[in-house]
Amino acid sequence: MTVRVLLCQDVEDKGLPVASLLSFLQEQGVEAQVASQLCPHPYQIAQKAKGADQLIVATCYRWEAAGELEEYARRAGVSPLAFQVVPLARICEGDPRPLEKAQASLAMAVLRARAFPGARPENLRPYLLPRQRRITRRALFSLSSLSYRPIPTVHRARCRAEDGCRQCVHTCPHEALEEEGGIIQLRREACTSCGACVMACPQLALEMPGWSPEEVRAELEAALAYGQGRGIAFICPQIAPPGGPWMAVRVPCASAVSVAALLFALQGGAVAVGHCRHQCQSGLRQVVEARLDFCRSLLTALGKDPVIIPLVDATDGHIDLPVPPLQERGPTSIGPIAGAGADAQAILSLTGDHLLTLAHEGAPLGVAQVDESSCTLCSSCAFSCPTGALGYEEREGQAFLSFEATLCIACGQCVESCPERERGAIAIWRGVDTATLREGRKTVAKDEMVSCQRCGERVATAKMLSRLEGLLGAQFSSRRMAQLCQDCRGLPL
Repeated sequence: MTVRVLLCQDVEDKGLPVASLLSFLQEQGVEAQVASQLCPHPYQIAQKAKGADQLIVATCYRWEAAGELEEYARRAGVSPLAFQVVPLARICEGDPRPLEKAQASLAMAVLRARAFPGARPENLRPYLLPRQRRITRRALFSLSSLSYRPIPTVHRARCRAEDGCRQCVHTCPHEALEEEGGIIQLRREACTSCGACVMACPQLALEMPGWSPEEVRAELEAALAYGQGRGIAFICPQIAPPGGPWMAVRVPCASAVSVAALLFALQGGAVAVGHCRHQCQSGLRQVVEARLDFCRSLLTALGKDPVIIPLVDATDGHIDLPVPPLQERGPTSIGPIAGAGADAQAILSLTGDHLLTLAHEGAPLGVAQVDESSCTLCSSCAFSCPTGALGYEEREGQAFLSFEATLCIACGQCVESCPERERGAIAIWRGVDTATLREGRKTVAKDEMVSCQRCGERVATAKMLSRLEGLLGAQFSSRRMAQLCQDCRGLPL
């Protein structure tokens, strides 16, 4: 994959030495070209970007990729999802070490480009650019008014919809996803590319190139490695990247920032984390604020300074963030930021050896509490669990129900599928219990498995037979049921 950077020569006039930036890019192993007056004459992109798989345009102040710049990149054969704009002069304003921040921002874009998973035509949806968007006079007569947004597609092999998983459907604020016959369908016209469904899917079955968890994670890791103790600001595409000691990590929407991403940012050396959004209509503000409040509550419980800034709304595309202290921090690798187990890994990394129990409505995890006296080990909960947190197996004449806390996302599907839920057989406690997280998989219920005396096939658990006898009374012969399986009952003795 060819990653190419086009660098505007004019950044030299903004105090950023072009020679140093070129040398840094060469160390990163990418192609780099300097273009004179690239910002006022962006039509050069159409020629200079030819042959590139991934394109990064380093401008002075222009930060929006959609529109004129994207059109010229498309003319060069670059996919809109493989195109980034890095406004070096804008983001380096007010930073005490501007060259270092410029290099860090370029490294973030390069690593994000290398994490690009590839795209298919079905991942693109055209949309009309707003009329107030400013373009050059040359572009006014030559460019299309169309731009493109990424939309998710479903990886059928990973999707657990057939088992009852509806996490993406429940998360989507625009009802763009629906389930039909065990298959998740997308209504393209309703999708706004917010990415909330992508981050919510525990199996990473939703793919949205350009905003995939792998790309966001790569950019975050680069920001921590090269940012040297600056703050991390998660921003949506409608917001101009902030200056000063903030490194901007781009996300499709504020709702697509996971707890794992927030906590790993702090674990990786960020002095503060800002969570910013444009005045969008995602309808998930309460969810985002609950997530942030959980992170702050977790930090407070650990005796740490809760340096997670409340959700910031941008006005006119700009954000007003406080200035964090610039500190020297060493680079730290981070774990996955999406998928089952990601949030648990981040929480365990942050809490270390601390024993902590924290109940919170914004917690991304939960604990399945099984009442062994009511559970009949029918296995419905295990087969409906979208993450495998609940597991069922039979061995040595017994049935076992097990639970792995790090995989539980507190979705409640196990409770919904349990035929004995009214008797309290299973419940979900939402929150974090570090002792339970460290236990690993443990057995929460077990019982003797009754087998057919004729063929040896399993019949049911002893508790299940007892429960049926209690429900059906004299109409049910537990002795006959326990002796023969369904197939053998119709055979002559």
